[in-house]
Amino acid sequence: MTPIDKAKEIPYTDLMSRAAPKEGLFRAIAQNSELRKTWILGTYKTYVEAKIAANKASKEEGMSAFVHNSYGRILYSVKD
Repeated sequence: MTPIDKAKEIPYTDLMSRAAPKEGLFRAIAQNSELRKTWILGTYKTYVEAKIAANKASKEEGMSAFVHNSYGRILYSVKD
């Protein structure tokens, strides 16, 4: 399970960056609503890899995680 890109922080209100860069890829996102911070965990070739990354991130207190497709649609979400 290796992401195609590196994890990075994005603005909390930046909804466009949450979408995977191209069709057939999946992007895992983590956010902390209290801190108003959001991170791209990585972009993955399979939904299962992105879901595993989201599940790991959500184990931290206060974190929610999501998997998005290339259209920005949320395919999976999990909270702490």
